[in-house]
Amino acid sequence: MKRRYVLFALVFVTSFNLFSQESCIKQDSIPWNKNYRLKWSDFKGEPDTLSKEDAACAASIYVKGFRDKGLPNFLVYNSFMKNDAWTRDSTSVMLLQHEQLHFDIAEVYARKIRKAVDSLRRKQIKTIDSYSVEITKLLSMFETTGKLYDEQTSHGTYGDRQSEWRQKILKELQALNDYAAKPHLKLRTY
Repeated sequence: MKRRYVLFALVFVTSFNLFSQESCIKQDSIPWNKNYRLKWSDFKGEPDTLSKEDAACAASIYVKGFRDKGLPNFLVYNSFMKNDAWTRDSTSVMLLQHEQLHFDIAEVYARKIRKAVDSLRRKQIKTIDSYSVEITKLLSMFETTGKLYDEQTSHGTYGDRQSEWRQKILKELQALNDYAAKPHLKLRTY
């Protein structure tokens, strides 16, 4: 399955205003939620006529910077872009589970970014470049992991490997649970 891995925005805000996670999420997207599983009806994009794949997941990690208590901070969330995702086979349960796990992998990396930002803030790192380097590195790892996942599972057709990946990603999500997005988080920018 061809992927559109990262629609990444790194914006550093220095104004005085309030924003919430919901205000940054587009109407055609689904924020990652542990209780929501993708459905084929969520894949609203037109299939890529040049692609040999049967589906394309469009997981997006959004990063918006702001200053908090004199230090850089970031709003980070993962969402599924409905209008960019497509399928040619809306009957395959195995293929849908494979696409869901791509979305879950994106959530792992969104949490890793939140953890890295938290670590830098705890060290009182004030330079934005330090944060940008970590975020960029993790986004690159996200893309590499998605490709490895497709290779090792043959795009979800190797059931045993798919199950191994599912268990691995569930463990990572649980280990990073402290860095799950707070859905109603309101942040003040400085």
